[in-house]
Amino acid sequence: MKERFPWKWLLAGLVAVNLILYAYVALVPENTLMAWFDNDDAFFYFKVAQNITAGHGISFDGINLTNGFHPLWMAICIPIFWLARYDLILPLRVLVILSAMLSSGCGLLLFQLLRRQLSPEIALLPAVAVMFLPYVQVRIFEGGVESGLSAFLILLLLYLCVRWREAGTDTVRAILLGLVAGLTILARLDNIFLVLLLGLWYGLGFASARLRILVLADFFLIFVLGLLSYFAGLHLGMLSLPGAGSPLFLIGPAYIFIPLSLFLFGMYSPGGGVPSFRLAGKLFLSILIATSLQLAVLFLLRTTGIVPPFRWTLFLLYAGGMFVGACLSRWSSHALNSATLGEDANRVEISSRHFWRTFIGRCSTYFLPAVILLAVYMAWNLSYAGIAMPVSGLVKQWWGELYKYRYGSVMNRNLPMLLGDDAWGLALSPLKALADALAGPANTPVLAAIVGVVLAGLLAVIVIQRKFIIPNLDQAGLLPHFFGLYAQIFYYSATPYWNMRDWYWIGQMLFILILAGILLEALRLLPERPKQLPWRILSFGLTFVLLAVFAGTFLTRFPARSSVSSDIFHKGEAHFLEQNTEPDSLIGLPGGGMTGYFIQDRTIVNMDGLINSHAYFQALKQGTAGLYLEALGLDYVLIQQSELEQPPYSQMLAGRIEYLADYEDARLYRYLRVEQETP
Repeated sequence: MKERFPWKWLLAGLVAVNLILYAYVALVPENTLMAWFDNDDAFFYFKVAQNITAGHGISFDGINLTNGFHPLWMAICIPIFWLARYDLILPLRVLVILSAMLSSGCGLLLFQLLRRQLSPEIALLPAVAVMFLPYVQVRIFEGGVESGLSAFLILLLLYLCVRWREAGTDTVRAILLGLVAGLTILARLDNIFLVLLLGLWYGLGFASARLRILVLADFFLIFVLGLLSYFAGLHLGMLSLPGAGSPLFLIGPAYIFIPLSLFLFGMYSPGGGVPSFRLAGKLFLSILIATSLQLAVLFLLRTTGIVPPFRWTLFLLYAGGMFVGACLSRWSSHALNSATLGEDANRVEISSRHFWRTFIGRCSTYFLPAVILLAVYMAWNLSYAGIAMPVSGLVKQWWGELYKYRYGSVMNRNLPMLLGDDAWGLALSPLKALADALAGPANTPVLAAIVGVVLAGLLAVIVIQRKFIIPNLDQAGLLPHFFGLYAQIFYYSATPYWNMRDWYWIGQMLFILILAGILLEALRLLPERPKQLPWRILSFGLTFVLLAVFAGTFLTRFPARSSVSSDIFHKGEAHFLEQNTEPDSLIGLPGGGMTGYFIQDRTIVNMDGLINSHAYFQALKQGTAGLYLEALGLDYVLIQQSELEQPPYSQMLAGRIEYLADYEDARLYRYLRVEQETP
């Protein structure tokens, strides 16, 4: 029977409420509004955008050209911060409204994505959660960074890939899909992992689910095992920091040798997944040959200095992991295929000309627009900033090498950190809340029992409903989504990358919401004749509760009146510097985004390098940053004592600063000119 419930009107009502709540926040007093923009990184964008509109170049300080930002969000910020010439707060209010539009768009896309596979009352819940769940809203749509735009484009790309995967696309749709893929990368560059794996999944849309699993798993394993081998090599002394170089030297050649070797040994043929000792032997031989060729190439490159020094035993880890992973992926895909998907062979033989013509055609229409967009961006970066990729990412890698034995560094990361416990915070937060509530040795068995019962129930639902769950995971694109997310997690956690932030894990939150929807639908379908009314009542009830909690949280966090003086909040540091320095002074700060945006008649120079120039980053690495700042004409430095006592500041500022005053836990220093002898 045709669905008569007005779901479109319900969604329109929820979007209207969402827009009203955000509009309320956009209109609250200045100090209340500033609780929305609670991180310094957002103001890096705002100040650069303001300088661009004022004709000062793509620069945070108006002096050093920078590219330390994600380009698409900056492009959106530029016209908005043209308004800053009239009022510094007005662009921030506009950004809140833009966040409302992105939040509502994510909710609508998520509903449309899931509505194709799930009942509408279940599809509604993830859509409502992405708009109104405080955990998600705070991390994705608040703060003024690029996360809301990235979430919207990820969902749009996933929706289009799912919708067009099996049917294929005409030329216009193909170009549109490729452009969305490219824009998703430009929204956040680490989305490239998800975009690549979704592209492979889309390109193989005409093939069997088994072949898609094998190809995706192999490409995922090559990248991730390269990262994990790099991580293990650091801890086992096969590589050393600093000087370990990029882990890509392990991964790049593998993408040539391993897939080719697996293909030549028949590991993608219809019979290439049936468990047997013969299969294991062929896998072992193909991977041994591939990794031996890779090792020979890297030894040659090492003699020329192109790749860093490494021990050949590093490749034992890589080859062993690749062999185990390839065996597991083939045997699991065979088991899933025969148990749930009902496909015993590829739809099209992989060795046929038709397969490759179709596959290359679909992949080229997907990847070509994205590659062109990324190439244009990198060429533009290189032309004006002197470096193709954002300097901020390189700086964070360097800081990680600098503090290689401090807490949070790659050398001190434990297994939960490596696996991305922060990335999966949305799923783990109920467990952490329960653990806090039951803290104490006496309650440990109770906590373990509760967790065990929940996991057992979840596993039971998955086993019983596997014929529903597994095909829907494939149809919703969750397999490439998951692989892309873990490629991103290990890219950060297995390398020296420093200071990961909450808004990096957008894709993980979206994945959890989609997966939760599929599991709820599986639970709803457990009875032979599921009743619609109880689930609809539950769905509407949860929607109302979540909306009420969200509205209450907004009204509490953003009261209509503020009793806080601006002098002791977001403008406090700026006012202190205005009172203790002369107009037109050049002041150095580690960070300094918010202060740089609000300070008047002075210029803030970013000293940690995240939003500074490539030349300054080179000076940091070479130990000549003090000379660089002196040549720049720096007048003052505001820095915390703990930062001043550690490198690189302890070296670059030694003998160059004179104490003037305190501001909270920071100190203001005059920057001295130190005469240098001419060599």
